[in-house]
Amino acid sequence: MNTNLYEKLNQIKPTGIQPKFKTVEELRAFQAQEQLKSSELVNKNRSNHFLKKLMSESGIIEKMKTCSFDNYKITNEGQQSALDIAKQYALNYENEPDRGFIFFGNSGTGKNHLACAIANHLIAIGKTVLIDKAFNIVSKINECYSDRSTLSDTDLIRSFSKPDLLIIDEVGLQRKNNNEQLLLTSIIDNRINTFKATAILTNEDPNSLEMFLGFRSIDRIHEGKPVVVNFNWGSFRRGSK
Repeated sequence: MNTNLYEKLNQIKPTGIQPKFKTVEELRAFQAQEQLKSSELVNKNRSNHFLKKLMSESGIIEKMKTCSFDNYKITNEGQQSALDIAKQYALNYENEPDRGFIFFGNSGTGKNHLACAIANHLIAIGKTVLIDKAFNIVSKINECYSDRSTLSDTDLIRSFSKPDLLIIDEVGLQRKNNNEQLLLTSIIDNRINTFKATAILTNEDPNSLEMFLGFRSIDRIHEGKPVVVNFNWGSFRRGSK
C-alpha cells in the first residue's frame, strides 16, 4: 500500500474509529509479519507431508508407529539397560550414521519396540528407515526372476541400499541356503560401501547368525562395530519379568 492511498483512506474513515495502524511503516511491518506466518505454515505443512511420506515408506506396521522410548515398559535392570543403549544410539546416530545394531533374545522381549522407537526417532528428524523381515527381503528379490517382474534383482538390491537405516527383522526364521546368504550379503555389502547402517533383530544367539547370514555378512556387520544388546528376559506377552 503506497503512502498516498493510505492517507486517502485515513481521510475518509468514519469519525470515532481508531485505525489499527497509525503509520505506513506499522502497516508494512504487520504485512511482513503475516507473510512470515504464512510462509512458516507452508513450511510446516510441507514438513508434515514429508514426515508422513517417510513413515508410510518405512515398513513400520500400524501398532508400532507409536513405539517410543517413553512408553517402553521396564520391569528389570536389563530392560532399563536396553532402553538406555537404544536411546543413546538414536541420539548419537548422526555422529555415527554407518553404525548398526544387533538386538537378540527371545520373542516378546521388546526388541521390535526399541528398534521401532529408534526408527520413529530417526524419521522425526528426517532420516529414511526401512524395516522388513529377512524372509520377505529374500522373497521380493526372488520374485524378480519371474517373467512377470518389471524389476531386476540388481534394482531391488539397490533399493534396499537407499534408506539411512535398514532393520532386518526375524533373521534366523528364513531357510538356510547359499542363495539367501548371497542376496543378504549383497544388500549388506552395498550398505556398508555407502556408509549406511544395518540393524539385525533375531531370536538367535549372535554366534549362530553366521549360519543364516553367512560369514561375509557377519564379518562386514561387525566391521562397523554394531551396538549389541541381549534381551535375555521373559516375554512381555506372558507377563514374565
